[in-house]
Amino acid sequence: MQWSFAVEPMEQRLFLSASGSKIIFNDQFTGTSVDGRYWYIPKWRYNGDGTFVGRTQFRCSQNAELPEVKRGAARLVLDSYNPTGFSFYGTDLITRQIFRIKRGTVLDVRIRAKMNNAVGGVVGGLFPYMVKKSGAHDEVDTELLSNEIVSGKNRVETNVYANEGLGAGKPAYAALPRGGKLSGYHNYQMVVSPGQFVRWFVDGRLVRQETAKVPSGPFRVHLNIWAPASGWAEAYSSSIQPVSSAKKNRRYSMDVDSVVVRTAKAKPFTPTPPSDVIPGEKGIQITSVPALGAAGFAEGAVSGIKLSEYAGVAVFIKVSGGWWTKPYFSDPITKIQSDGTWKADIATGGHDPDATAIRAYLVPKGVEVPAMSGGSTFPESMSSLLYAERTR
Repeated sequence: MQWSFAVEPMEQRLFLSASGSKIIFNDQFTGTSVDGRYWYIPKWRYNGDGTFVGRTQFRCSQNAELPEVKRGAARLVLDSYNPTGFSFYGTDLITRQIFRIKRGTVLDVRIRAKMNNAVGGVVGGLFPYMVKKSGAHDEVDTELLSNEIVSGKNRVETNVYANEGLGAGKPAYAALPRGGKLSGYHNYQMVVSPGQFVRWFVDGRLVRQETAKVPSGPFRVHLNIWAPASGWAEAYSSSIQPVSSAKKNRRYSMDVDSVVVRTAKAKPFTPTPPSDVIPGEKGIQITSVPALGAAGFAEGAVSGIKLSEYAGVAVFIKVSGGWWTKPYFSDPITKIQSDGTWKADIATGGHDPDATAIRAYLVPKGVEVPAMSGGSTFPESMSSLLYAERTR
């Protein structure tokens, strides 16, 4: 299997020219199992890797084999039954090679992966990591949360630790490319230049940059799958629980079909202004709403438009058969963000959580949207506007 990666012009200006980068690790996962010359799983005795996280005991080399390879991808599994105790039984796959970087260079880690189960409460981790002699650690995370699949948001979480202890770190979410799902393959890329920056890319698109908190390494690359405890609310789900019987076991998995690590010299980079054009077919969608009876926000996205030509999104909710402007009569238009997403509070009144439908109109500049205060039908003037509707 050959490595393929869509390199955007912005990334080429960053540092990755054909003559400026060097591949120092490349595993395309051929054969029937992960190659032990390049990877290992933790040992029982502490060696800086750790064997337990959240609600999960990782498989250890004394009693478990390296993951199998299916259709050219390493399959990392999480079982709800753990033969060593009442916890989940996960997988943490670690490179034997240690990757060191110096100032003025970058370490570029590219991993192509997907989650396989549309059930909440599972985390797939892709990250350079290493514990220092002091006990502090460096880490650059890309986390695939199955809760994001269940919610339909399909965001990726990024995080970073620089010579620090365990804890919350500095997490942030980034949207996948338009229409992308965590259950499909994507190219996840983490780029570290000591003393300068950390950058995260998804499918070649820059989704985050950090300059204040930058680890220096060295690193090993980890691939893992596990079930977090309730302390990580965004990733936890009570819908999955460990079981004490092998017959009741449920298996969850993540596939990784390539890991490529490069080094290169860091080159000057001046970010280009974001494009005014949201790509794709022209339209609007509602991607997330709170459950019936709950307060919260409606979230969505638009595509195929020039932002400068649109005022934003007009959101309405249907309560007892009548439509109401949201969030407020004084603030009827919700701004569209530069990535095409929007978010509107739809519970700003007494009975709003009982709304049975949510509708969002895409509003061009110069078009006046009438306020709705319980009417059962929308004015004829809105019939030509694109809209999305979601019931609950």
